[in-house]
Amino acid sequence: MPRNQRSKTEIESPIVSNSVEEATKKYKMESGVSAPLSGNRSFVAMTITQFLGAFNDNLYKQLLLLIALDYKALNNLNYDPYQAVATFAFSIPFILFSGFAGFLSDRMHKKTVIVTSKVLEIFVMLAAMIAFTTGTIGSSTLIVALIIVLFFMGTHSALFGPSKYGILPEMLDERDLPRANGIIQMTTFLAIIFGTALSGLLKQLLPNHLWIISAACVFIAIAGALTSLLIRRTPIANPGMKFSVDCLLVEKSAMKLILADRVLINTMLVYTVFWFAGAVMMQLTNLVAKDQLQFGDFRTSIAQGFIGIGIAIGCAVCGRWSNNRIRFDLVRFAGWGLMGATTITSVVCVVLVSGSSLQFVLFCACLFFTGLFAGIFAVPPQVFIQARPPAAAKGRVIGAMALVTWMGIVFAAAWYFMLTRVVAAAGIPASWIFLSIGLVFAATVVLFRQPNPESN
Repeated sequence: MPRNQRSKTEIESPIVSNSVEEATKKYKMESGVSAPLSGNRSFVAMTITQFLGAFNDNLYKQLLLLIALDYKALNNLNYDPYQAVATFAFSIPFILFSGFAGFLSDRMHKKTVIVTSKVLEIFVMLAAMIAFTTGTIGSSTLIVALIIVLFFMGTHSALFGPSKYGILPEMLDERDLPRANGIIQMTTFLAIIFGTALSGLLKQLLPNHLWIISAACVFIAIAGALTSLLIRRTPIANPGMKFSVDCLLVEKSAMKLILADRVLINTMLVYTVFWFAGAVMMQLTNLVAKDQLQFGDFRTSIAQGFIGIGIAIGCAVCGRWSNNRIRFDLVRFAGWGLMGATTITSVVCVVLVSGSSLQFVLFCACLFFTGLFAGIFAVPPQVFIQARPPAAAKGRVIGAMALVTWMGIVFAAAWYFMLTRVVAAAGIPASWIFLSIGLVFAATVVLFRQPNPESN
């Protein structure tokens, strides 16, 4: 294609390597990526590996958050001291290590990074099991130990992320990316559903033997490491890249690429809103369901699961509606839906009898529709961020994306920490914080006016 006829979605950058592009094309031809997604062994293995990792993350994280709320109740506190700290601890590694993970993703075989991170997960889960076997249930010492383990879980996930997302464009045809991302997102949130719901059930069944749950997490981590070995090795994106200090955050050439592309910056900010809202929702749903509405551990986790069900279906719906295109109009549609769903959720929590079966059903229904619109909201910006950068910079750009989104999640921990104290001091039900999430999405829709990208 002549230079003056290039698509607007292509980016000129000195870090693009023709040899890398040719190697990727050759790999795709030899590995049969034109086959259906279900017949692509690497994609199937990547999907299973991601599912097991997300399941483990959410089983353990939800267990920790429920233990944190037990501590609040046992000490008769009118605020939630540890959920925000746990969210912060899980998020900080993404800020510290996402840039370096992006560098590794471009400098090494992405499969090598993926397998290494899955082996690290095994040791993290072993540390959690040791904490449960040596600690005392309900003590702040145990919670602090579990939060430290959560920090290392975040570290493992930070290393995993850029290679996980960056390998998809290398192993798949570009036309399959929207549907592949829909499948990855759908299975990820199915893992969130099962992991979160099972956490509450197992905690209720095994209140004094929580180490058994963490032992199961060790075996799941081993299974994820084994499935990661089935992923094909793709070409190294930038084999001659040298490490520099700026790689610890965002490498200079990747930063120049991002700053020169206003559409990419805006899309990354929109994607950050999704993760900011999701982090607030998870903490807030636990607090409202268990503390305000008195639903207990299992029903609280079931309520969290309905968000995941909605997101999984929303991702699949968005993948089908996209019709192999990136549609920013779906982001705006979903944003308005999210504003409505979160507003209704806040009302349902205060107008019905607290803890009643009807309230639980309506609460779960509201969370389902919140998740449904969130799934539709999330897929287009994620696909765009994957497809936009050149092959030689894809890992570092995705690492930068992770850095920005996790800064949003850290801000979400601060947001939740602040607003829960405000409503506690004012004597207002915590469920009204759902309104703040709706307002964030409304502002995003108003400000994000980007038209749909042109198809190549």
